[in-house]
Amino acid sequence: MVSVIRLDSDEVQKWCDAGNQDVDEDNKVQIASYLCPGNSAVSGGVKGVEAVEAKAKPFKDRMTAIYFLKIFMEPAVSRLDPVSSNLQVTSPVQGEKTVTTLLAKGLKKSYELGPGKVIAGIVKRMDKKAETENSGA
Repeated sequence: MVSVIRLDSDEVQKWCDAGNQDVDEDNKVQIASYLCPGNSAVSGGVKGVEAVEAKAKPFKDRMTAIYFLKIFMEPAVSRLDPVSSNLQVTSPVQGEKTVTTLLAKGLKKSYELGPGKVIAGIVKRMDKKAETENSGA
């Protein structure tokens, strides 16, 4: 997976489309997460991710976690059906829309549970006045 920063998601999608033309089905990529304005995560096969990385070199931040990719996760949907809403299993995570909605509804303070401060950073990038607290784990 690669996190592309300082570019809008439309441009990142163009890079995914271009990269997908050069790889087989097992190496296709797609946007896995719309984190915040100017920050999207791309996931998929190694060759596809490398193709996007090559195009995004000045704009990327390599991540070690593997997210999801629709073509890899679709077979799991029916087995997850009884226990999970499956939308975020096969569709990009809508972090940007979620935070925008929360801020519009008056979010004053947010709490992030677990290690790191990724969500807190996203909230702060979207609203510098927002209060965030991280439990660290």
